[in-house]
Amino acid sequence: MLVAIGCHPALAPLSPTPTPAPVDICDRASAASAASAASAASDASTVRTSGTVRTSGAVRDACRDSIVITYLGVSGFVIRGGALGDSALMTAPSFTHQRLLGVSLPFVPIEPDGPLIDRSLAGEKLDGVSAILVGHSHYDHLLDVPYVAVHQARSAVIYGSTTTANILAPVEALRSRLQVIEAADVGSTRRTGRWFTAAGGRARFMAVESDHAPNIGPLRYTYANTVDDTPRSSLPRTTHGWHKGEVYAYLIDLLDARGRPVFRIFYQDAAAGPEHAVLPPLPPADRRAVDVAIICAGNFGNVADYPTALLRNLTPKRVIVGHWEDFFRTSYPPFRGISFTDTQKLSARLRETVGDRWVTPEPGARMVFRY
Repeated sequence: MLVAIGCHPALAPLSPTPTPAPVDICDRASAASAASAASAASDASTVRTSGTVRTSGAVRDACRDSIVITYLGVSGFVIRGGALGDSALMTAPSFTHQRLLGVSLPFVPIEPDGPLIDRSLAGEKLDGVSAILVGHSHYDHLLDVPYVAVHQARSAVIYGSTTTANILAPVEALRSRLQVIEAADVGSTRRTGRWFTAAGGRARFMAVESDHAPNIGPLRYTYANTVDDTPRSSLPRTTHGWHKGEVYAYLIDLLDARGRPVFRIFYQDAAAGPEHAVLPPLPPADRRAVDVAIICAGNFGNVADYPTALLRNLTPKRVIVGHWEDFFRTSYPPFRGISFTDTQKLSARLRETVGDRWVTPEPGARMVFRY
């Protein structure tokens, strides 16, 4: 089920999509899926809860495998199935939310809500998660990662920037499981970065230079906008201590038995300007179209041409909109759209670039992509 963001959240909450229908994105099916989706498009002023993309049986037969991407909320996802076998990958989840006043004041303490995290992940089997990818280190991305890694994904290696590692340095149980992605390892529009392997060699990922849109656009102000150059002796006590640090997007590949990419995901946990809309110059053997792009709704209007420039360059077959719900409220339903965000404008930009091939999943939704 594909759901468009069509109303400002102050007027109407986004319609939840707990169980989207499976979507075929194998090469022979992509054209038929796109045509079917385009014919189901609706007016931007309504929140549509129908429009399942269907293809004929003959086209669907071109798909030989599938993966499941589960939305945990904010920018947290679990990727499993297909070539990964019993393994899985995770992006940094967030369940512990702070009220806006607490985020604004520098002396309001915050710590992971263990019982809430356990309840939120009760339906997830995370012992097969081999890697947790961290895009940047703000509290709404990194605060809950130590708890999840210690109590849920007990064998996962945490990949992130120098700031990420320095913030988490006080957690003794994780010191051997922190993998710093150095500047030389990061891909950019000018150079190819380093591929890290995971899931027993059936997945790889590359960090890509990115950025974080200002939180207050007119002032060009970005919250906790600093890096940590040295390891901390204790975890930050307030949200202000979870510094943004270096910002990465990720290119994630599922690999076949010969190590060739068979499914590609682009993941971004913060809106970035058009200078970060181009993938690194990959060698021919590593080139593949992006099957699914995961983008960020928060602060999208505070940088130019987002996500339009990115999606025009990536030309993904499907798009998942993450970080769309209000994380200044409880992480339980009913969910509301992120505050101070013109979702009508975001909807228009998405329809302009990818038609109807995008979804805003409710936390807990499992999205199946056949390829």
